[in-house]
Amino acid sequence: MSNVHELKFLKEKIEQLKGDGVYRQLPVLEGANEAEIILNGKKVINLSSNNYLGFANHPKLK
Repeated sequence: MSNVHELKFLKEKIEQLKGDGVYRQLPVLEGANEAEIILNGKKVINLSSNNYLGFANHPKLK
């Protein structure tokens, strides 16, 4: 029986996905989840969360 912790199959699968050009790296969110966020070092409007209006961090709503 092979070492379960080696994860050779998963490593090979990841390399295959990279080779096929379909491997996806998740973007890194820097800071709080607000209406405008820093995503991978770039300031963007956040339309992909329930806080697109920025109310989750509003002082009066906290």
